Amino acid sequence: MVDIVHTDDGLFGCAGLKGTVNFYPNGGTALQPGCSLRVTLQDVLEAIKTIFVEPLPKVFCSHRKSVAFYIKSINEKNLTAYKCPSSKSYAKMQCNDKNGIPFGEDTPPNASGNYYIKIIK
Repeated sequence: MVDIVHTDDGLFGCAGLKGTVNFYPNGGTALQPGCSLRVTLQDVLEAIKTIFVEPLPKVFCSHRKSVAFYIKSINEKNLTAYKCPSSKSYAKMQCNDKNGIPFGEDTPPNASGNYYIKIIK
């Protein structure tokens, strides 16, 4: 099983289905909680200049949230993701609450499909 955590689709992340289980925290797109749209040209130039020294600078904030959220799944065992056909369906609360599975480390090995979860921090 390959589980993928999409936190930056359409910007630095890869859109589309990439794993057996695809998790989409907060819809899976930028802007993730704690990140800012206030990225200046200077931030981008600094990111390019320091990419080999600091691999995940501020400009990649939403992208690096996938790692932070997975770590959160190890430390907090109460994170449930819900199977849903799309982020629009999830936003409209049209997902079946009975299709919930543990997010991250404890994802069942037989799980497959797209799952959405709200993670605040």
